[in-house]
Amino acid sequence: MNPSIHVEPEFRDLIPPLTADEYSQLEQNLLRDGCRDPLSMWHEILLDGHNRYEICSRHGIPFQTKQIDGLETLEDAVLWVVRNQLGRRNLTDFVRAELALKSKDILATVALANYEASLIKGGTVPQNSAAPVKVETREEVAKLAGLSHDTVRKVEKIKQEAAPAVVEAARNGEVSINAAAKVAALPVDQQKAIASAGLQAIKQAAADQRAVSRAASAKPSANEPAADISVINDRLGALEEQLGESLSQISALRAENESLQRIVSADDKVAAALTEIQAARDDASQAIAQKEAEIASLRERLAGLMNEKNEAVRMVKALQRKQGRAVA
Repeated sequence: MNPSIHVEPEFRDLIPPLTADEYSQLEQNLLRDGCRDPLSMWHEILLDGHNRYEICSRHGIPFQTKQIDGLETLEDAVLWVVRNQLGRRNLTDFVRAELALKSKDILATVALANYEASLIKGGTVPQNSAAPVKVETREEVAKLAGLSHDTVRKVEKIKQEAAPAVVEAARNGEVSINAAAKVAALPVDQQKAIASAGLQAIKQAAADQRAVSRAASAKPSANEPAADISVINDRLGALEEQLGESLSQISALRAENESLQRIVSADDKVAAALTEIQAARDDASQAIAQKEAEIASLRERLAGLMNEKNEAVRMVKALQRKQGRAVA
């Protein structure tokens, strides 16, 4: 490994891992096209491009690096990695929330520093002042992820309370965050049993939990407004779940579209190669035809020479016969 590049687990583990298929595709692309994009560095620490670095180092593929300017502290570098990853496409909402939550402690430190700075300035920061103000960590995490703070809260709950299979299903977008949060409220053993039964079982368990919640929140007719609010909240939850599933489908369709584009690109390259092969065949056919014409010409010339030889032999024999008769 290049001694000037340090791979720090703290940064490497911030990046969502590739699937086996994604890693294989990346390796094929690098072997075919080389490493086109430079690896991102902070001094000697690798910030982005860990998979490319590993593949290039293993296969001896040349690569370039670039320094990321404006990063003064380790916390700055971590936030850069998180923001850089969040700027990429095809991340599920769960993964986006996970990434943002990894910067929660740093954002809390920023919030505390800003709050202390505001106290030093006089305790109360004027509304139009440019002085630092207190930062709400939960809101900042949600803002960083581009999600609602309720969605981030649910993801945090899922990671803390859900069975690993449920977490993985939510991470991959196979079940919505709302569905996973409902299942996470169940005992772990029950979650494992549900998860082992498959995705439909997880979705059904979430639906059952919503039904239980509706039944528990039902009120007598004397308190009808509260019941209406409960129904509305349940409806909103169902709509949010449908939205999450739709977004997951959109993400999957985008990934499929990119795969199709790669296939089309590969087809274009194959077509170009076939065109080159056909052109080579045409050139070869012309060369063969030319050689055949030359061979035919040589054969014709050879036949003429053979005729001349035979005529010369005949004349020699005739001359010899005349000489023999003259001697006799």
